[in-house]
Amino acid sequence: MKKLSFQIIGSSSSGNCAVLRSPDCTVLVDAGLSGKKIANGLAALGMTLRDVDAVFFTHDHTDHCAGMRGIGGEEHLEFFANRLTACLLY
Repeated sequence: MKKLSFQIIGSSSSGNCAVLRSPDCTVLVDAGLSGKKIANGLAALGMTLRDVDAVFFTHDHTDHCAGMRGIGGEEHLEFFANRLTACLLY
């Protein structure tokens, strides 16, 4: 069985962001923090944004997607969201 890990970078009404890791893939679950706070949170886990493969947005509230401004230009990232959230973010 493959091992998964889930680590919270931030969780509050000010912003939510977590990292879901498997041996094959690393996904940010929400990016409600600034790009700098996301980078700092990843650094605390021994990672950089280059280690992240994708971002999954659970919904379009600011505390879950505000970091799109800071990380949206990262060409290596894939972004996932439901249709309504995707329409509002892109």
